[in-house]
Amino acid sequence: MIMIKKIKAQISIFIVISIIIIIGTIFLIGSNEGGFDNINIFSDQKSSYKIEQFVESCLMSQTKIAQKKIGQKGGWLYYNQANKFTNRNFPSSINEKADGLDILERNKMTYWYYFDDVSKEFVINVPEFATENPLSIRNQIRRYLVENIDKECINGFQSFKEQYDIKYDRDEFLEGIKVDFDGKKIISSLKSSIEITDIAKEDSEFIEQFEITTDNKIYNQYYLGLDIIASESQNSFMEESIINILSPYQSSSRRDLLPPYQYTHIGADYAPWNVKKVEKLAKNFISSNIGQVQFLNTDYLEMEVPEQYKETDFAKGMQNLFLKDYLSEYSLIKEDDSSLFEDFKNYKVTPVYNSFFPSTFEITNSQGGLILQPKVTSMLGIPILPIYMTEYVAKYRMITPIMFEIRGNDKYNNYDFDFVIETNIVNNAPLLDINYKKDALTKLDSIEVGDSLICSPFQRISKPVKFNITDPINFGKGGVNGVDGASIKFDCKGLSVCNVGITSINKISSNGSSSEVSLQLPINCEPGTLEISKPGFSTLKINNVNPNSFDEIDLGNLEMPSQKTMKVLLNLLPETGSGREINDNEKAVVIIEDVNDENNVKTIDVDKFNKNFVTVDLGVGEYKFSGFVMMEEDFTIKGKTIEADDEEIVIDDINMTSWMSGGVELESVKIKKSDLINNEYVKIFMVDYGIPKTFDEFSASSGIMGKVKDYSQKPKFFKSKQ
Repeated sequence: MIMIKKIKAQISIFIVISIIIIIGTIFLIGSNEGGFDNINIFSDQKSSYKIEQFVESCLMSQTKIAQKKIGQKGGWLYYNQANKFTNRNFPSSINEKADGLDILERNKMTYWYYFDDVSKEFVINVPEFATENPLSIRNQIRRYLVENIDKECINGFQSFKEQYDIKYDRDEFLEGIKVDFDGKKIISSLKSSIEITDIAKEDSEFIEQFEITTDNKIYNQYYLGLDIIASESQNSFMEESIINILSPYQSSSRRDLLPPYQYTHIGADYAPWNVKKVEKLAKNFISSNIGQVQFLNTDYLEMEVPEQYKETDFAKGMQNLFLKDYLSEYSLIKEDDSSLFEDFKNYKVTPVYNSFFPSTFEITNSQGGLILQPKVTSMLGIPILPIYMTEYVAKYRMITPIMFEIRGNDKYNNYDFDFVIETNIVNNAPLLDINYKKDALTKLDSIEVGDSLICSPFQRISKPVKFNITDPINFGKGGVNGVDGASIKFDCKGLSVCNVGITSINKISSNGSSSEVSLQLPINCEPGTLEISKPGFSTLKINNVNPNSFDEIDLGNLEMPSQKTMKVLLNLLPETGSGREINDNEKAVVIIEDVNDENNVKTIDVDKFNKNFVTVDLGVGEYKFSGFVMMEEDFTIKGKTIEADDEEIVIDDINMTSWMSGGVELESVKIKKSDLINNEYVKIFMVDYGIPKTFDEFSASSGIMGKVKDYSQKPKFFKSKQ
């Protein structure tokens, strides 16, 4: 019995070894012959299985790529004109034609939150997440799959053409793609009949359904972004942060820092700020500090301030950037899904601003947007001894895009999600706080995407609007000339500004040339304004043009004067006596602002080197003139002894290194067509304050400065040098 058992055991071992050898041989043959498809033991399901795995791997990879691309675009991988906000006129423009934030032409992004200049409302422009809206994030993923899965992955099943003959309807294949969101999961499926014929065996199989499930990697980031918008639309926390950033860098005593929002100093200070330098500084300060704004449950860190610096303006300003709990108060998520709100702590939010972002920066109370002058006033203190006070007021206006970068803190949450908002600051305060109700939050409950065809060429079917444009300046007195390349726009009842044409020189006569225009306007508009503009020309505005008129509209002959280059003569007029030219130690700045066009600003700089060669381009219209003359030379104002109530008050000598020796301020100067056609020179008069040598002269000169408007004279035009 023992021997029989041993023999049976040996036989069993040999059988197992034989099976292993046979299977190993099959695998070896299969690998040497390029696969197992020709091996009958595996042939039952292999054809369909391979294709099924291939298609589903394409669904998986393209779904992940779509998430990445959509996250990098703030949920707006696809957007149409309805999503683009109203454009502002250049150069005060966030984006020409409202294409969203454009970072060096690489990454155009649509704003999630901005101020619409036409409707005068704040707009929340957040994409819907999982709705049936064609531009919801769910449907954008589907659209990406439809547009890319074949060309980027399937490629007509070309990689299988040597092995299988695969027949399918491509249109049915793409139409069968479906994307569903199930909580934090994405289900991508495809329903289409595919016939697979094995070329070697000539047998066929059919597959009709494919499906994959993957994590929704942008789910948390999207809702975190939604909470950020909810807070921003209620309390302007980013505008407040920018205001706080700039505050510590302000100084009344230094011109290499920013001018204060508001500050008063006893004494006289006439030194101006260069607004262009201020703009560059402000943008750099914002860029270098905006990333310090931190968020509740998003990598919050306490700021350590050395004890000796805790009471400084700089430290206080920096501490104000750390907003510990702005999300909780306005969160849309906290009550509805507390666990999701808790997940926000796994993400880091970084606000980003760069100086090359398209921004608007102005100091609105500056002269011509170029010079900011402190305001010096005098008041009578001790009898006949004036006390001077300098008031520093800088009214900042900034329209600035801020990008939010949301990043996961671990390798499992490494999908980026970026979105952009527009911040608006006017007169040193968030625009939202100025005459606007904080009701934008309610708009997040019903985000809608519409479509506007107002400006479509197919809508421009009104009766013809005709006119003839001439430039009376270009050919001089009595001559006319057409205007080539002027833009023609129509403001359609405040809803949209439509480009409806461009002028050309198309009529030549013995009297010169002209531009005849015939165009049609978009219907379904109330009477609006037709605007014709071109740089270097006066802008024409024709109001109450009715596109619904039953008759042809003939606007007749319109004059569009160009600017003329005039030679500048500068003359300083004292309170009495004849005028003078500027001295070699003086420099003059004159700013000429078009009252009806804030973008038309001319600046004249005059010094000893160029005073005989200065020119300026002037056009017909109404202008504001302002400016000053700065003398740079050491001099002394001799002191004085004053008798007051049987006491002697001794005023010491005052040593000066510079002095504002002249100025001009005219609110309205009308330049006529004849001023330009008939003349070659413009003489600009400035009030001569004088250079004080004594304390009495100092008091008198300061008095004239305070009344510069009363003493200023309007410019005059001459044919020849006067």
